[in-house]
Formats: sequence, structure tokens, C-alpha cells
Amino acid sequence: MSKSRRNRPNSHVQFAVDTNLDTGLIQLEPREGGVLEAHIGMLKSHHTYSAEIPVAHSLGTSITAQHPQHNIYVRVESVGETATVRETGNRYKTPVTVHIKTIKDGNIAERIELVLEEDSATSLSLLVTAKVLNTNQGNPLLKDGVHIVSHEHGEDSENTEWPGHWRDQSHLPADDDEDTLL
Repeated sequence: MSKSRRNRPNSHVQFAVDTNLDTGLIQLEPREGGVLEAHIGMLKSHHTYSAEIPVAHSLGTSITAQHPQHNIYVRVESVGETATVRETGNRYKTPVTVHIKTIKDGNIAERIELVLEEDSATSLSLLVTAKVLNTNQGNPLLKDGVHIVSHEHGEDSENTEWPGHWRDQSHLPADDDEDTLL
């Protein structure tokens, strides 16, 4: 074993015993103050995603969603039909579809209020969180219910003048004009 390898601390990832490792699903966890956190997972910057979050709640059957005007990244697209669920401690499940626009790498954490239509004082805060990767950090594996809606070409996109990246090479000189390339 090399000397540098022996001096390095243990580089293996370790999880707590009660950690939920089902990474294919959007994680919903209750937080302090009646906030429900929906962790969307890892996303790539300069993309717009659609995520359907299955929110379990006890608000009632007719709810709407409101997002503060200062939300930059997360917008509510739709609130689906509420279903009654008898197996869980909560009585209802409502799919909430949001659009998430990833402008830069880092963390996203924005709030949406789910409000009972008949009584606006009855609400639930949904905190939508995600980790956004830079364009050169690879392609994340998207969770179930998360889909790419669009991709925006930024400064570090794959648009380049290098001929190997062009799909349409009609702008290049013909093969008999090789001397002009040098």
C-alpha cells in the first residue's frame, strides 16, 4: 500500500442505520413548523424540469397551491385531483406538479403553500429542495416523476466551433479544399 493511501482518512461513504436509500423516489420528510420537505434529487444546471410530487396531507379534498412572488426557481404547474388514502395516517394524497428552472449550480430550496380552498387559513408548507450540478459534473440520474422539459444553451454548453461537435457540417470546406484548413 502506498504511503499517501495509508495517511488518507477512510474515503467510503457511510449512512446512518435509519437512512432511506430508495433514491428512485422523491423523498418527502416532515420538518419543524409543519413544513414538508420534498427532495427532488440532483439536477443539471441550465435545464428546466417538471417534477410530480405526491403530497400526503390531511388538509382536505380541494386544495390549491400558492408560491411566493420571490420564488426564482420553482413554479407550480398544476395541482392534481386529491385521492383519499385509508392505509396511511394521512387521509389524502395530491399530486403537485412543479417546474424547476436550474440557472446555476448549487442548492435550491423554495417554498410553496398548499391551501384548502374553503379555508385559506388551513395550509401546508411544501419546501422543494434539489442539488444542482454544474454542466461539467456529469448527468444526474433523475428520480421517478422528474422529467426534463427543456435545455438552455449557456456559455459552457456544447456549442463550439470545433468541427467534431457540429451535427451539420455543411459550413465546412469540401474535402478537395484541404489546403484552406491549414
